[in-house]
Amino acid sequence: MADHDSAEYKGIIRDIDVIAEELKKLQDAGVPILWRPLHEASGGWFWWGAKGPEPYKELYKLMYNRLTNYHGIHNLIWVWNGADKDWYPGDEYVDIIGEDIYAAKHDYDSQANGFVKAMGFTSANKIITMSENGVLMDPDTLIADGIPWLWNCTWGGEFVVPWVGSSEYTEAYTSKEMLKKYYEHEYVLTRDELPSYLFDKEVFTGKVVKVDAMTSAGEKVVDCTEEYTPITLSAKVESEDAYVVEYFVNGVSVGKDESIIWTPSGKTTNADGVEIFKVVAKVTTEDGKVTASKAVDLKVKLPVKEAMKVAFTNGFEDVIDATEGVTVTLTAEATNAESDYTVEYFVNGKSIGKGENADWTINEETTNADGLKTYTVKAVATNTNGEKAEVEKEVTVKLPVKQVSAVLEVSETKDSPVAGSINFGVEIKNNGEAINLSKLEMRYYFTEANASKQTLYVDHSAAQFNTSPWYVALTSVIKSEVVALGNDDYYLSIKFDDKTSLTEGTKLILQGRLAKENWSSYDQSDDFSYENGIAVYYDGILVTGMEP
Repeated sequence: MADHDSAEYKGIIRDIDVIAEELKKLQDAGVPILWRPLHEASGGWFWWGAKGPEPYKELYKLMYNRLTNYHGIHNLIWVWNGADKDWYPGDEYVDIIGEDIYAAKHDYDSQANGFVKAMGFTSANKIITMSENGVLMDPDTLIADGIPWLWNCTWGGEFVVPWVGSSEYTEAYTSKEMLKKYYEHEYVLTRDELPSYLFDKEVFTGKVVKVDAMTSAGEKVVDCTEEYTPITLSAKVESEDAYVVEYFVNGVSVGKDESIIWTPSGKTTNADGVEIFKVVAKVTTEDGKVTASKAVDLKVKLPVKEAMKVAFTNGFEDVIDATEGVTVTLTAEATNAESDYTVEYFVNGKSIGKGENADWTINEETTNADGLKTYTVKAVATNTNGEKAEVEKEVTVKLPVKQVSAVLEVSETKDSPVAGSINFGVEIKNNGEAINLSKLEMRYYFTEANASKQTLYVDHSAAQFNTSPWYVALTSVIKSEVVALGNDDYYLSIKFDDKTSLTEGTKLILQGRLAKENWSSYDQSDDFSYENGIAVYYDGILVTGMEP
């Protein structure tokens, strides 16, 4: 994010611009949009939240300013769903706060704790909604608890249907009785109960206001290499009402008037010295209607400078030994800063201090068998002109290994013993302390006299948490292997190439099928695990089930 000349940063801008063109079509058609970008960031499982709150907030604000001030898009209702106070970008960037809550099956609670948590993100009086849910809430409980969720949006899949593509309703999470009560309750409004005028396009169009931005430079490149040249910004406006014109350059307001004088400043790291500034004129009529012009390119040739850079100066060991705890002092220096600068230090996205140095104290444990854990260490330099540079390094640390005793509860579904595949429907609930998913193994012991090559096809696998992140898909990280034991005996091994921590109460779900290459049938009647259930191991030790 700090290097605006990088391919990655330019790629983000390009993607936002592509999105903007589609949003403009809806704006022109008078369609308001509930816009919920970059959701569930604090969970860390999406790329936009992987580096911590500060880069995320910078990205969120960049998107807001690019769409609102640069492209002049004003039909978006911004729904923020970062799920943690440290990730809140600011009241001026948020219209509605959303919470994603996946309660336990048939838990029809009002989810008051989630609502109160969302209220604590800001002192402003923001509307709060349940942007995702699994189980519906009992309207009577909502009334009794005084919890006014604005709306709720139920996730699909197993929360609604027994399998993808099914037209039947499943009561696995919300009973038909509660579903009917919810939709018919006087506390709940459905779309058909809303006033029809809300969906009348004429309400959103009103009087037509047109605006075009102009510059005194036109198509020419303004040479500012020797002296910064003032440039006139003006607008052509068609409006029946009185209005005010505000001008924006690269999303930043530079003044209000019929026309204004704007003078470029600064230097560029572009080799040819040419910077393209985007000029937008925004008109606000006396009745509050806002219309923005299309962006106009203003080409300016600026003095060329070397880009600011920052580098760590403390040095890092190949593997930092923290088995008895250790403090690492981080130091970094910037070059080509051209003014005073400050350095802020981050570990896994969390700031640990600013200044000439910052102490990183490592005193945690890991459940990884080898004791190794990788951290992302970053230094961000910011000069007095607001320019930034950053450096990032992956650091390997050896930690004390925490010994964990897994307490697991397993439930299975069985199909007919004779079939074209061995079908699995397994749910494992962790009833103890947090465990490392990568250390978990399931085994199905079976006998097959006519075995050809065998493959496990996974239809669905996920971890369901009782707190954020609520739901993590695991299908893509499954590793399976059929191991021959001799005398026509085998076992299917299922592992996970993922170090997700399964906290207490988390459920691991797996639905899949083991099939032979020639698709001949299995007879599981005498299979050990068909009779006794699957065996589950943690860190190589049998935890539940039986083995031959």
